[in-house]
Amino acid sequence: MSRAFGRLEYTINDVEVDGDKATADVTVNNADIDAALQNAMSDLQNSDDSEVQALINNRDEKGLMQKFFEAFYDEVDKVDMIGDKGVTFELEKNDDGNWKITDDSIAAFYETISPRANAD
Repeated sequence: MSRAFGRLEYTINDVEVDGDKATADVTVNNADIDAALQNAMSDLQNSDDSEVQALINNRDEKGLMQKFFEAFYDEVDKVDMIGDKGVTFELEKNDDGNWKITDDSIAAFYETISPRANAD
């Protein structure tokens, strides 16, 4: 999935540290992953490619997933960017003294860069 974030742009606006906890206010911008997913699904569902049809007919899940990700990565390179979005990451120091982004912050990040999740 790292290719899905190949166009990720970010600016760290502010960091506050309080002992073993910290927050980082960040502005992010990325390719519209939702649009890329939708376009890739549509491309496969509407494909008249004989190879894709054979994979569907043979219920070749592994082959279909490979084709899907090829289509998805192509779409990631083509879709619009989502525009600047603000996100606050919460971090905690682990036992090794390294900072780790909390799972909740990672989930909030994905929601932030998912325009359809934030649609009114």
